[in-house]
Amino acid sequence: MAAGDDDDLLREAMRGVVPLGDRERAVVKPAKAIRPVTQPPVSFTVNDDEGRAPGVNKKELAKLRSGGFEVEHRLDLHRARADAAKQLVVRHIGDAVAQVQRCVLIVHGKGLHSGGAPVLRELVVQVLTSGACAKHVLAFCPALPKHGGRGATYVLLRRR
Repeated sequence: MAAGDDDDLLREAMRGVVPLGDRERAVVKPAKAIRPVTQPPVSFTVNDDEGRAPGVNKKELAKLRSGGFEVEHRLDLHRARADAAKQLVVRHIGDAVAQVQRCVLIVHGKGLHSGGAPVLRELVVQVLTSGACAKHVLAFCPALPKHGGRGATYVLLRRR
């Protein structure tokens, strides 16, 4: 097809078209900027390795401490490096929320093999109380001895 053919086709398609006058043009107002909706950060009450979100009563926290919620999901972080452990916790909490689970157990160890400091336990508390996980977490506390004691953490998740 030659360039002249294109011009002929355009003229044929535009036959009968009348240009608009200046007064007939539509005025388009610029769209208002849309502000993203942000939720305020959840402020946890944290004492050592136990915490609760606002509105969680002491009775519910006591039930969690005593193992009163069935552990529906479990994550073992033994031998995980801190950066990988953080990603695992976030993914684990997300999976539990998606599966509508209420109580999860995160086994992080007591820090006996990390120079005496409970690195992973502290990391778990940080991840649970900030970022993407915080909006799903109601409370957390050390597990009962049968589930790992201070080397593991019960996490109570919000109901949808």
